[in-house]
Amino acid sequence: MRLTFIIFEGPPKIGGITSWILNIKKSTSVDCLIFEGNYWEKIIKLSSTIIHSYFKKDILVCGDFVSQCITYLLFFPRSRVIFVHHGPGTYKFTTFKNTFSALKNNIKGILHKRIFCSSVKHVFVSERCLELISKKHEVKIRNYKIIYNGFPKLPEEKFKNGPSLNKTCLKLIYAGRDHPLKNVDKVYKISILISEYIPCKLFLCGVERKFKDIKGLEVFSLGDLSHEKTKELIKSSDIAIFLSDFPEANPLFLIESMHFGLGILCNTNKGSLETLKDYPTFIVPSIIKNINYQKFSDYLKINRRCFSRTCLDQVKEIRDYANYGS
Repeated sequence: MRLTFIIFEGPPKIGGITSWILNIKKSTSVDCLIFEGNYWEKIIKLSSTIIHSYFKKDILVCGDFVSQCITYLLFFPRSRVIFVHHGPGTYKFTTFKNTFSALKNNIKGILHKRIFCSSVKHVFVSERCLELISKKHEVKIRNYKIIYNGFPKLPEEKFKNGPSLNKTCLKLIYAGRDHPLKNVDKVYKISILISEYIPCKLFLCGVERKFKDIKGLEVFSLGDLSHEKTKELIKSSDIAIFLSDFPEANPLFLIESMHFGLGILCNTNKGSLETLKDYPTFIVPSIIKNINYQKFSDYLKINRRCFSRTCLDQVKEIRDYANYGS
């Protein structure tokens, strides 16, 4: 039984789903396909892959909406597929500027709901992901399993000491989109508060918008970076800041930060907290007025167990779940 992981979108567009499949491709032996070319060329390539897998009796693991939708429309219910869901779909949380956009996303919503109600096997990357989809789309999903994301390799250290406040500078990092619900402005604000006590450098990966340097704080808006460059920056940083109000499922930025043993400043986002589980975290209130520096200092002294779940663990669990018979 051969698994083939596919997504419709790929580089140069680097998002959470693209990072997910790139991690799997680089760290396991399973086939991973990311389609290139214009929209119609990619549809033709994807359709060809679906047809080929049907006659070869391979199992397709579809990681994004377009690949799931086309697979569903072409071969449902005969094809052997698994749909991996990373979130509830942004169209449920967006105000549309015109009637066409609203209509297009209503159609996407109907297709998405049909997919969720189908007998295809589904994988959700967290309990929160399943909860968000069930509530927002008002569906009861029959065949599913919760299988969390992993990191490409085991951590170099089992435990990591917190960064010393005797350092000349703390390196802070955020990686993600500059979406209003991702609260990049709050990331900047909490960084200013920390910099009142110790000089800081703030690295904003995936953010083009410029932020003002102030005394004690240098800000680097780095825009779109390669997947590997982002991981290198996370590894070399001291503290990850993630204050998202977006309906998160299993954020890879938090997984990467835990893998490298960073201190993590986070809010009470349910998806983020499920991802962090027992990992020591400094909780930031929704309204940021100040920071209790003594508590923050004490938090940084805590030893942290580095995240050790790998992409291979996730692939093995998906393979075990993908039992469609011979």
